[in-house]
Amino acid sequence: MRLAFITDEVSQDTDTIIAFAKHHSLEGLELRSVAGTAIDRLSAAKARELAARFRDEGLELVCLASSFGKHEADESFTAELEKLDRLIPLARIFGTKWIRGFAGFRAATVPAVPPLTPELLETLATRLGSAYSRLADNGLELLLEADPSVYTSSHKKLAQLLQVLTERYGKSPYGAIYDPGNSVYAPGGEEPWPTAWEAIRPWLRHVHVKDAIRRRPQRADGIDAVGDEVECLRVGDGSVNWRAVLAGLRAAGYEGWLSMETHYRLTGQLDEETLKRPGGAAFSDGGLEATAESVEALRALWEDVK
Repeated sequence: MRLAFITDEVSQDTDTIIAFAKHHSLEGLELRSVAGTAIDRLSAAKARELAARFRDEGLELVCLASSFGKHEADESFTAELEKLDRLIPLARIFGTKWIRGFAGFRAATVPAVPPLTPELLETLATRLGSAYSRLADNGLELLLEADPSVYTSSHKKLAQLLQVLTERYGKSPYGAIYDPGNSVYAPGGEEPWPTAWEAIRPWLRHVHVKDAIRRRPQRADGIDAVGDEVECLRVGDGSVNWRAVLAGLRAAGYEGWLSMETHYRLTGQLDEETLKRPGGAAFSDGGLEATAESVEALRALWEDVK
């Protein structure tokens, strides 16, 4: 098991991030925001400084956990492509081939439960396809994630989009992140294991780790899929059967990273807007202790299934 963590789940401070990794024997890092700055807005000079420090400490930069593709439905995709153009040289500096992305914020008027229509899939695939040459020419992969606030709000819907992209581009630079914790948030419900896993398995590149429990029943239309009806907890304490997930990953021969993205805090819950656009100091506040709990809980679960 190779463990990493999204650094702003712990701190915005580089020294604290490195100390946390060392203390908990974590080998990998994902960057979403650092020093209060979103990863795509990081200067090249700052990126080179961070990359050198991480290399000196023996830490691997696994992925740029960007917000690429998190744009409003009625907005031009040009701004997202400009974001990608900022991320590509940063990926080179940090020595990673993975950039995390999404399929666009779902418009508030769009029901969450109905399946993706062929027309919508075509729109989403065309938008993401406009990034193809940028990714392929630079040897990069865009890892798409299911998220309750975007059109691919479940792993099943994400698989539908990835299938269209595969049919269009063959062996393409588009892959998937498996995040069973996000299945708890999925409008209409989704079984974290094995349903979500089986849906995106052909495109699997990376795994995010969180756990959560739904406190209130969903509305029939699934619109209120984000917010106080779902609560993130220490890994192992929520609805995700992490023993089954870990045993299944092990049986499947998965040898990649498990990256902590807990969204768990010891006191209080992150609000809806913060979950929709995570990053910055307010997001990181209280995350160090909570992520430490989840790291140790995950290790204990792993020992149980070995």
